Amino acid sequence: MWGKVGLIRDNILFRRIIYAAFVSSLGDWFNSIAVITLVLTLTHSSLAVGVTLAMRVIPYLIAGPIGGVLSDRLRRTQVMIACDLIRSVLALGFLFVLRMEDIWLLYVLSTTLVFFSAFYGPARSAYLSSIVKKENIGIASSITTGLNGIAMILGFSLAGITIAEFGVSIAFVFNAFSFIFSAFFLVKGARSEFAQYRDSVMPIAKSKNANVDVTKLIVSYWASFKIGVYGITRNKPVAFVVYLFMGGAIGGGAINVLISVMVDQVFGGGSKGLGLLYASLGAGTIVGSFTTERLFKGNHKRMQATVGLTLVLEALFQIFFVNSPNLSGAMLGLIGVGYASALSNAMELTIIASLTPNEIQGRVFSVSETLKATLLGISMMLVGLLTSRVAPQHVGDLGAIIIFCSGLLYTLMYKSYKRKDVEVIQGSNKI
Repeated sequence: MWGKVGLIRDNILFRRIIYAAFVSSLGDWFNSIAVITLVLTLTHSSLAVGVTLAMRVIPYLIAGPIGGVLSDRLRRTQVMIACDLIRSVLALGFLFVLRMEDIWLLYVLSTTLVFFSAFYGPARSAYLSSIVKKENIGIASSITTGLNGIAMILGFSLAGITIAEFGVSIAFVFNAFSFIFSAFFLVKGARSEFAQYRDSVMPIAKSKNANVDVTKLIVSYWASFKIGVYGITRNKPVAFVVYLFMGGAIGGGAINVLISVMVDQVFGGGSKGLGLLYASLGAGTIVGSFTTERLFKGNHKRMQATVGLTLVLEALFQIFFVNSPNLSGAMLGLIGVGYASALSNAMELTIIASLTPNEIQGRVFSVSETLKATLLGISMMLVGLLTSRVAPQHVGDLGAIIIFCSGLLYTLMYKSYKRKDVEVIQGSNKI
């Protein structure tokens, strides 16, 4: 507990980035409730919900590879601030989605908004590990996960009430301003990062004084991205974790769609019910995030041995959620899902950051996020299609079984794996 307080108090750059993450996440949750409510109001279709949610993750397939390279090549705060400002404009575009005929605009805006989030995510993860000492990464990840959970509770609870009273427009306006405030909190970090760049990198760049061939630059970006893939495949502990969460993403598409579908078809409650369910997910996230550091104290070896069991736990809670007879039971199930998910996410970040060289972390995080987001998007579209033909409870059970098997398989593989020296990749950030 005191380690968390000390890190926030003593590290102003870390303090600034968690402020930015908190306010940005708060706006994102407002946007999520507003978009889902708007889709259900206009279409009353589970398939449309699945497509909408998929559109919010599939852009990682395109933007993820480039985003990871940019986060290792450019100043990371520069990437984050640019993405925040662009997303603030895009968030206002949802105000023009008024009728069923405008649903295409909602899909386009959702896709574009997440496109820039795919640049933002790897930059933030890599920047975080560059401003926090390696032994404090576990504490930092648990703090960021916990604050995300608090933002989720506040965002979804307030969004559900606000949208029910005033409509979806106010949520989109709030989301736009949240990005502007996020960019403001990053300015100090940007100045510090620029000073380091000016003193160490800029003189070298000026001395080369060479013309840049754009074609070669693009090719070199993709070649650099392959370093991220190499950094995973040649590092078995990291590869195991990435494979684990790929399986979790396939099964995890179910719950993302089913929360909104079951509010509409089973539990009722409209936007308020939707807000309560997501707030329950956030409550579990908070508990899980603060439990991680208490249980493991940043020990990545212990995390590697037990991370698979967190997905097993998540699967069991998902089964409880989808088979609950009422909203109260569903809320309890989602608290459990949020708890297990927070444990696994914090452990994943800590394992990758602890076992990956800093100069390629952006690309490794990018590859991981791209794979998970792509599988999650495909999963959500399939779930949306299935729930229009099959009872949502059965679809949720199937997703939970996939998550359960992924966690169990990882645990068995890890137990049978004899620790070997991991190849460390050096000098990988040159083009």
